[in-house]
Amino acid sequence: MNRKLMLTAEFIIIFVLMPLIIFRFNSHAGRFVLPVIAAATLYTVFILGRDRGFRWKDKWKLPEQRISLLRILPLFAAGSVFIFLFVRLTEPSLLFAFPSEKPVMWTVVMLFYPMLSALPQEIMFRVFFFRRYGELFGDKALVPLSAAVFSLAHLFYGNPVAPVFSFFGGLIFAVTYSRTGSLTLTALEHALWGNMLFTIGAGAYFYHGTIS
Repeated sequence: MNRKLMLTAEFIIIFVLMPLIIFRFNSHAGRFVLPVIAAATLYTVFILGRDRGFRWKDKWKLPEQRISLLRILPLFAAGSVFIFLFVRLTEPSLLFAFPSEKPVMWTVVMLFYPMLSALPQEIMFRVFFFRRYGELFGDKALVPLSAAVFSLAHLFYGNPVAPVFSFFGGLIFAVTYSRTGSLTLTALEHALWGNMLFTIGAGAYFYHGTIS
């Protein structure tokens, strides 16, 4: 099979059809979304492992330039203020409700979200996506496309907030990855934003219990 045709089919199956199927059956999504994410992540890791030009050790390195580390903090601070105001104005009952009402569960999320959610997502939507589809779409299109499919993957939550926030989050993470090539930094940034969302209250839109 022609390589570009194969890559196109793979892209459509993983990043378009799979999210749409999950969205279609969203009333049952909570039961199988984690296994689907795990299976997709294992596939991406398997494919990357077969890529002779790919080196995992290069992706785990933090960028040497300190500016790359410091760049994510002002945007994160501004985003935290925005999320706080968004929750305060739209759903004030959610504001810091998670840590105050369920401190044990909140602690579990803070500890395990970075490794079990942020890291697998960054492997799939940034490392794999950028490595696999550059020849198909061109390097310039990878950042917005990565954000678009990242947003599509969050449709199954059944509310408009999750995909909209995910699109802008996807842009932020994709820009960081495109500039640094560092999985560690991008996953750290994703974890910071995710933990912040859950702490302030917007994480309610990213919990399968909110599915309509």
